[in-house]
Amino acid sequence: MATEQQIAANRRNAQRSTGPRTPAGKAASRLNALKRGLTSSRAITCGEVYADFDLLRNAFYAEWRPAGVFEITLVQQMVMAAWRLQRLRGVETGLLDLSDLDLGREIDENHKEISHDSRLAYLFRHDSRHDRTFPLLARYEAQAEHALYRAMNQLQRLRSARPAAPPDYQTSPISSPSNPPPSDTIADS
Repeated sequence: MATEQQIAANRRNAQRSTGPRTPAGKAASRLNALKRGLTSSRAITCGEVYADFDLLRNAFYAEWRPAGVFEITLVQQMVMAAWRLQRLRGVETGLLDLSDLDLGREIDENHKEISHDSRLAYLFRHDSRHDRTFPLLARYEAQAEHALYRAMNQLQRLRSARPAAPPDYQTSPISSPSNPPPSDTIADS
């Protein structure tokens, strides 16, 4: 637990650290959350295809069939987390491709008979020694997976706690064309 002196020091520091003050500083920091695109609040970033996002979203809605605002919110969270996971997998592949472009000649000259897996390991090792890209990517992937499973578990808990609803004659097999609904639900002509 923080001491009174630490709390007072933190408050003094906070007074000096108020963020950007100039219009240029504010403009530069305005898009900080969008810079990597991995934690963007926007679903689609440049280069991504809206139709692919729509397919994923429609698949989640078809499978989970959310009822009510809270269930819709949870399914939307699941869609965004799954979309980010797909994005992260593409980023990982792209990072390895870029590293291979940078180091490919060195690998080819110094390691004539290297397997594909060893080549990827070489690229990964080089990155881990000189850059923190892959650990950062792994952290984003873990966050997206956690968000996906947390929303899915909340949705499952919500549904299991809900009392069984009476059959809905609009969606029940009872109201199919071969089995018309009971006569008390048919409107008078």
